[in-house]
Amino acid sequence: MFSAITLISLLSFSQDWNVSEIGVCPTVYSYDCILADGRNDGINRLYVTTRGGGIYEWTFESGVWSYITIDSGLTNLITIEVGDVRNDGINRLYAGQWNPNKNVKEYFWNGSNWESQIISTEAQAVTCLVIGDIKKSGENSLYVSGFFGNKEYFWNGSSWDITTIPGPGNAVEGPGMIGNGKNDDTLRLYVPQKAGREYSWLDNVYSFSTLNAEAWPESSMVAIGRNDGLNRVYVQDWGGGWECTWNGSSWDTYNFTGISGRGEWYAGITKSDGKMNLYSSMVGLAFKEYSWNETGSQYETNTIVDASTGATSCIAIGSGRNDDTVRIYIPHYSNGGIYEITHINPFVSGSTNNCPIEKNQSISLYPNPSSEFIIIQLPDYENYQYSIFDGKGKNVKIGKIESRFFNKSHTINTKNLSSGIYTIKLSSTKNVFIKKFIINQ
Repeated sequence: MFSAITLISLLSFSQDWNVSEIGVCPTVYSYDCILADGRNDGINRLYVTTRGGGIYEWTFESGVWSYITIDSGLTNLITIEVGDVRNDGINRLYAGQWNPNKNVKEYFWNGSNWESQIISTEAQAVTCLVIGDIKKSGENSLYVSGFFGNKEYFWNGSSWDITTIPGPGNAVEGPGMIGNGKNDDTLRLYVPQKAGREYSWLDNVYSFSTLNAEAWPESSMVAIGRNDGLNRVYVQDWGGGWECTWNGSSWDTYNFTGISGRGEWYAGITKSDGKMNLYSSMVGLAFKEYSWNETGSQYETNTIVDASTGATSCIAIGSGRNDDTVRIYIPHYSNGGIYEITHINPFVSGSTNNCPIEKNQSISLYPNPSSEFIIIQLPDYENYQYSIFDGKGKNVKIGKIESRFFNKSHTINTKNLSSGIYTIKLSSTKNVFIKKFIINQ
């Protein structure tokens, strides 16, 4: 299905942004969306779910957006994620249903069509899917959350091990994220449970703590929102929008004015100045951008899309056209339309016109020597493919590093490698990095 790009009247938008409607999903209530290499062919595509019952894959090619239907008839499909959960170097698509079926489904592109299977059926609504490695094992898990709490889905090579994560039992209402929220090189799971929850893996057990947010959160996110090198946790709930900063012993909070009700937090580098900005989508209210001001005293607000458009669902940020230009994508909840929003001076990855994010174009690798895992610290937010070679030049491991969440630190599992000297090669569209490391088992 092909779609011409429809320009939207700029009377409803900030004059700093160009807005177009790339097309309309065939079922209403577009909800979640994600930009990712779902087919493992190096091409970003936009994946959109609708509460009207479908998953749609949008591709930009030869100047035109088109979509195909991946699945249909899925009532209240509200959350979607893409990543390498089976730890075989292959991205797959995962989707969760609110009701009545409450399924967690996996989709795989076989080269000609999408195959699917139901991984599990939960007793209550599924509202959040997050892929990551908070155990520092070098292997990803799928974290599934909903009205039942939180669970870890781990592929053991032949079947799924599903573990209930101990916690307060409160419902998870919306999107969460894995991130280094305390700036201690430890990844944790942040989900929108009551007052905001943080889940950690320590001494081979899960533990949880509470953030200082109020009421019932709708989303949780980790980002360097102030562009000062520090990650912070952002929570949006019925009482407002909150920024939580870990001071070493407790959470300091900053309250955003004008945010309340149902909505989500996002972050991205969308402008040529190379700075991270925050974005808040609120159902029935305006879609806004928040930027930490130069005096370092408060966040400044810019309304991008007004409430009359209905474009107040989950959003995606990235290079949807695969031209290195970062844009914002946001669904129209009411009619299924999809907006593409581009700043008049957009961020172009690798362009010399952008202010540099970091001048040091190298990588760090640690611990070295190692045994069970290595951590790669990258200099940019590019997507990378990696290959690991043994001392004889044999390729012993491959994988992908996705930049969708603006995380520069990545853990790679090495526990299956024998003792010896290895070389890792990381390649993006802009850079190639090669590092040697030692494995002592």
